[in-house]
Amino acid sequence: MGKATDGFTKIQKLLSKNLEIAMSKNTMEGIADIVVNNIRTRALIGKGVKGDKQYTFDRLSDKYIDQRKRYNYNLSPETSATQKKSNATATGQMLNSISKQVSAGFFRIFFKGNRGKELDGKRRGLSNEYVAGKFQEKRPFFNVTKADINEIKRYVRSLILKK
Repeated sequence: MGKATDGFTKIQKLLSKNLEIAMSKNTMEGIADIVVNNIRTRALIGKGVKGDKQYTFDRLSDKYIDQRKRYNYNLSPETSATQKKSNATATGQMLNSISKQVSAGFFRIFFKGNRGKELDGKRRGLSNEYVAGKFQEKRPFFNVTKADINEIKRYVRSLILKK
């Protein structure tokens, strides 16, 4: 009976150590970075997430394409925004505002701050969270895919196996 108890004790210690690693602030930071990076990268190439699957954003409306042509000089150069490409980057403010809050066992991804000048050069005092919500209604993007979840699993597994 003593050897079996020792074995159970070792398993409990191992599980406790692995749980501690998986729920640490550093692990949550790494997971949050993966999520933010994948959301931004996908949106920049014109992809979103429906359910847990990636899809291509719908075509922009002719009216909005005309607006982007009219204000071409305000399109964000760092996000490769174009007049016709739907990639959530007309000004770059929304994607650049994605932020994270992290602690042990917890992370939160959110949109931070108010917007500066819009595509037409005017300020409307809208928050990036509000604009993201409106964008999300027509072109869902602020979610994770099955592939993202698998990437996170591999990341956490690699941390546990290192120890």
